[in-house]
Order: sequence, then C-alpha cells, then structure tokens
Amino acid sequence: MTNATLALLMAPREGGSAGLIFMVQMVLIFVIFYFLLIRPQSKERQRHDAMLKGLKKGDDIITNGGLIGTIVHVEENRLTVRTGENTRVTVDRGRVAQLLGTKGAIVLMGDPILRTQAEEVSDFDDDVRTLVREMFETMYHSEGIGLAAPQVGVLSRVLVVDLRREEEPEARVAIINPVVTWASSELDKAPEGCLSIPGLEDTVVRHWAVKVEGYDPKGRPLAVEGDELFARVLQHEIDHLEGVLFLDRLSPLKRRMQMKKWKKLREDAES
Repeated sequence: MTNATLALLMAPREGGSAGLIFMVQMVLIFVIFYFLLIRPQSKERQRHDAMLKGLKKGDDIITNGGLIGTIVHVEENRLTVRTGENTRVTVDRGRVAQLLGTKGAIVLMGDPILRTQAEEVSDFDDDVRTLVREMFETMYHSEGIGLAAPQVGVLSRVLVVDLRREEEPEARVAIINPVVTWASSELDKAPEGCLSIPGLEDTVVRHWAVKVEGYDPKGRPLAVEGDELFARVLQHEIDHLEGVLFLDRLSPLKRRMQMKKWKKLREDAES
C-alpha cells in the first residue's frame, strides 16, 4: 500500500476527529456562556418580577428614573408614591428598579430588639411625630389595634393604639414614655395575640382597668384610663417597651407548647 493510498484512508478519520473536537468545544463554550451570562440574567429577571409583584404599602422604592419614595397606595399596575411631606406621584409598577426596604416593617420574635428595654424620649421633635404617624400606618396595614416602637425596630418608649373599630370612639391614642400609675385589683382573662408573633394566641391574665400617664407627640402631659380590651392593649404594648412578650406571661408548659408551634410556623414559612 502506497503512502498516497494510506493518506486517503486516514483523511476521513482525521476530519471526523476534528469535527468532534470542534463540537465539544462549542458545547463547552455554550455551557460556560449559559452559566456565566444567560442563567444569572434569567434569575435576576425572576427576582425583579417577584419584587414587582410583592410591592405593598409602606415599601421604600427607587424607580428607573431615580425617583425615591414610599408607596402609599397600590393598584394593579400603578403605585402612588410619597416623595416628600406633601408630594405624591403616580408611577407604573414596572418602572420600579429596586426595593430599598419596608418602612416600619414588623419585627418578629427572635429579633433581640424585642427583648431590649426601650429608652425614654427626651426630644419631642418632628422625628417623634413622624415615627408616630408611621407606626399608625404600619398598624393599620397589619390590621392591628396596638403597636409599640420596638416592633418597628425603634428602641423608644412610644406606643399607639386604635380601638375605634371596636366602638370605642376615644380609644385612638399615641403615648410617649407611658407609665401605668394605677391598676385595678380586679383581673381579667382573655386571649391575646401579637403582630410580632403571628399565628400564636393564648389566654393572658391582665388588670381589668388601668390608668396610664405620659405625653402626647407634642410633649404635652397625657393621662388615659381604660378598661377591658383598651386596658389590655395598653398593658400589652407597655410590656413591649420593657422587652416582655405575652408568651412570658404564660405558664412554663403553655409557653413551651407555643414556642414549639412557633418553630413549626417559621419552618413552614421558610420552606
């Protein structure tokens, strides 16, 4: 067999090997390109779409045009955003570029701030009044009837209560540096829940009536008397200012049962 014939026989095989190597190289390039560029961009789009879908009242956002503000009203495809004290604009939901955070988001049990004693307020300035306004907004958004500042991540002795929907027209109040100055000897047993411990509820013993003294958001002395549910909410929120949760007022057995239930609820929420 001549060298020329041998070369002709080997040529297809060499071409086939080169073609296979080329195909493998192209596949490797595509895989690298996919994992480095296409897949991350796809995941980023998915995260952005999920963020847009989950936008709600109280969220701080920034739009593609650089507008920064807080969502005050949500419609299907449009948002009303507060950009200043008296300035509101309407933007398309799709123009939101980034979620900066949720103003006054409820702090959940497990965060150390709920176990820390809050500090007295000494300056009754615009910051305090803004905090009170945002606490009311957060409470309404969460469908609660009472809220303490540590529950929104602020270690100040501030609480808000609104029971007007419970047919108590005077029971909307914000108290700064509240102190219980009188409590009835009569006790009351009733179920309690907490915005910081969603899903849990148990019977707690409280004073049937109390008198609470403190200051309003402008620094003026304030005294509030309440009984039954109003008194219960006041005591519950003042407990928060001391780093105390309603679970602490249960028997050890009930507390263990509730903590076991809480652990299961959190595991389900994170799965």
